[in-house]
Amino acid sequence: MNPQFRIRNPKSDAPTSIRLLSYINDKRLVYSIGESIHPKYWDKKAQRAIIPRGNKELQDQCRDINTIIDRVQDALIKSYSELIRLDIPITVDNIKEELNKKLTNKKKKKSVFVVDFLSSFISDIESGAITTERGRYADGTIRAYYCTLHHLEEYENRNHVRVRFDRLTTEFYSKFRSFLSKTYKPNTIGKDIKNLKVIARMARRGGIDVNNQFEDFKTIAIDVDVIYLDIDELNKIEQSNLSNKPMLDNARDLFLLSCWTGLRYSDIAKLREEHFTNGGSRIKLSMKKTSNPIVIPVYLPVHRIREKYNGLPRIISNVKLNAYIKDVCKIAGIDQMIPVKEYKDGMTYEVMKPKFSLVTVHTGRRSFATNLYKTGAVTVRDIMAVTGHRSESAFYKYIRITPEESADRLESVDFSSSLKVAR
Repeated sequence: MNPQFRIRNPKSDAPTSIRLLSYINDKRLVYSIGESIHPKYWDKKAQRAIIPRGNKELQDQCRDINTIIDRVQDALIKSYSELIRLDIPITVDNIKEELNKKLTNKKKKKSVFVVDFLSSFISDIESGAITTERGRYADGTIRAYYCTLHHLEEYENRNHVRVRFDRLTTEFYSKFRSFLSKTYKPNTIGKDIKNLKVIARMARRGGIDVNNQFEDFKTIAIDVDVIYLDIDELNKIEQSNLSNKPMLDNARDLFLLSCWTGLRYSDIAKLREEHFTNGGSRIKLSMKKTSNPIVIPVYLPVHRIREKYNGLPRIISNVKLNAYIKDVCKIAGIDQMIPVKEYKDGMTYEVMKPKFSLVTVHTGRRSFATNLYKTGAVTVRDIMAVTGHRSESAFYKYIRITPEESADRLESVDFSSSLKVAR
């Protein structure tokens, strides 16, 4: 029988699977033990993992691998003996069946490796096999999970380890976050940690052994969209002469639709003439992200855009719109210098940037909410009914009021005559 344990690809730069190889009556048996290892830590002669110095996480993983190899080898010997005792033909298929019986209770029903589990989860949400309460997962959510998968794979390749659910310790969290901070911004790291906690809870519900320390992982959320455009700036943008720049002209009007309706790009992209009701004075549609039905009044700038195009501007990609609208705002003179926080290697820096360089498609939605709020003529609940926010706390995080504007609002209130002197 002469069982041997070999790695699938000895020249790999990443962890590669470990397999049991043997010959059963001149037929080749290949059986994966369900573990992988970087070739750097594989002893070909001993057919076991090398226990490296210094890296406790890797040491523990290599010891576990060796334990599993011993277990598989013992199961092979017992399977062979069992078939002889029961007078069952010793074939590759029968040996595999016996191995599965003996090792099923030792193996998890689902992979204990985070990357494998996440990869399978992404396939299921892409196909629609797994959905949310509102239906299929949004494309943006799927892209975010793909990013987390890619970052975990980068971490594994760099550190020559495989991340397991039972090793999601606070030590791993510190290492993973430190690794990410060298390349990625805080919000990207925060999204990765959030996604990691989501799938860890999902794995735990599925019966996988998950280290409960993952619940202590702190997510990071820094609001980078620090600006909005006031009414004067929106007027400057609308009045800018872009007649010789048709692509920017079209992008400008798409952006202004968001500024005067509060719609996200995904909703602007699906906006059609049939969504304009009450003789064109209202927009009625269901938001793509939340499926919430909303009704929005059509303000004069939107009427002007519809008249200009005898309909609506041509839809372009989010990426192009983000690029073009910066050029539009630069031409419109939206060039006030704004202090902005930047992050590099885990450090925070403050730099000054011209306002036009900070404008994104999403600035339009924030501008709509903030400008409405500043009028003081409508309630927060009324604005939330249009923007689709579900809680006031979320809404107040969303609007943009500068310290100077807050001071102006306070200054306009005379309450000094009502003050009482403490005795």
